[in-house]
Amino acid sequence: MTTTRAFRAVLCVITALGTTLLAVDGLKSAEARSYDHDHDHDRGRDRDRDRDRDRDRDRDRDRDRDRDRDHGRELRGATIAPPGSFPAAACPITADQVAVYEGSDLTGACSVLDQAIYTTAAEFGLTDNSISSLQVGANVGVILYDQQGSNIPSTDHDTFWPSGYTVTYVGDGFNDRTSSIWVKPRLSAQPVAGWYLYNSPGNYEGPWTTDPQGMAHDDTYFYITNTGNIFKYPITSTLTGAASASTGMPPALSSMGCNHFGDLDARQSPSGQWFLFVPVEGCSAGMVIAVFNPDLSFVTWDTLFAPEQNGHASWLALRQTEGTITRVSSSTYDVLNNLNPIINYHLNWDAIYEDPNNHYFLYADYTTNLLIWDLLYGPAEASLYHVQGGVYSDDGTVLYLANGASLTDFDCPYFGYVGTGVHAFRTSDFTGLASSSNGFGGFNYENHPCDAGEYEEIEGLDFINMWNQAGAFQGFLHAVMVSNRGVDTDHAYVKHFNE
Repeated sequence: MTTTRAFRAVLCVITALGTTLLAVDGLKSAEARSYDHDHDHDRGRDRDRDRDRDRDRDRDRDRDRDRDRDHGRELRGATIAPPGSFPAAACPITADQVAVYEGSDLTGACSVLDQAIYTTAAEFGLTDNSISSLQVGANVGVILYDQQGSNIPSTDHDTFWPSGYTVTYVGDGFNDRTSSIWVKPRLSAQPVAGWYLYNSPGNYEGPWTTDPQGMAHDDTYFYITNTGNIFKYPITSTLTGAASASTGMPPALSSMGCNHFGDLDARQSPSGQWFLFVPVEGCSAGMVIAVFNPDLSFVTWDTLFAPEQNGHASWLALRQTEGTITRVSSSTYDVLNNLNPIINYHLNWDAIYEDPNNHYFLYADYTTNLLIWDLLYGPAEASLYHVQGGVYSDDGTVLYLANGASLTDFDCPYFGYVGTGVHAFRTSDFTGLASSSNGFGGFNYENHPCDAGEYEEIEGLDFINMWNQAGAFQGFLHAVMVSNRGVDTDHAYVKHFNE
């Protein structure tokens, strides 16, 4: 009996020990399974992360490809026809009229419009949201609006079509969207360069594309500035690859703390010598205009009138007036309006010769300050924020200004898309002639300042008739835009517009 109890006791101990060992083994197995599960989970998470990273990389590549494609055809189907292609149009016009059509290629119901503002479809005589094509007389321009009512001049969605064009299709971006129309006088001897052609180069990364500021030309070369350098390219070039020459900030300016070139211009002196005039900021002497020879050697400098302590030397534009008199137009204000004008300077050519010291070759003429005017309401209703570029037409009758967002929270989205682009003004009284639209229409300056990863910023302007040059692109007005990518080298576009 005793032996039996002892045997049973031993058996119970063994059984209990086995149960414990099984429990421990089960616990270890559970831990192992948990570990394996976690390990598999981590491995799966890593795999998902890699897949997401590959997907993001593919998405970025697709975005860049789509951006290239979109910036190569920003009109999105808008087309024009050569003059005289529609001699038997159903609604013939005079040079002072516009005809609008409900079908493409000047087909369907149509209406002839004189110079006026048509605030509803009933006033312009067609069905609301129906216009697909139009003809514009030589003495007028026209703006189509996608809203109706008395507030149309300030609408966010409008498209300007320049004088003399037969528009066979207004493009997908504005087809069947017109609710009101403004037929306005041309007002300038030279037509507005308000027809977008293409980008060339487009989405380009090269020597000058990090923080580009502007461009100018002489008889044989283009000159492009970025923040700290000036680059020189043959006028027949594509503006890509290595520059013919380049230079940085001259010691005479860098010693004063100057650190930022702006949108430059070039002009011949009465003796026929070309010079480059470059606005510069960051200088202890204030806002500066620096002068360079075409070989990019430094000549001299002078200061701009700068009433604002934190103003900018972003742009300048030169034109000939009264024979040999040259005027320099610029402004250091961050906002142009009825209180902050563009200031005109007389240029004293005799004071421009090689000397690193300040030469007083600029004389402010405050009697000819320019206040920007809204054609309907006058200067009180007109404001341009963050002007980055300016240039006169070759006959001096039109001043083009380019303004964009400054990439701040205040500007995006409030000023990111509204009121930015290129604006044309009549020089004689600075009345507004036309403004570009964003992503549609004839005068199309597509830009995406608030899109993460792009932050496209409007920069400087140049005006040269490239149809007379054996160059790589055509048009009259040429506009620089940068995509501020941040983590790598910026990419740039040069947009070309025709008269």
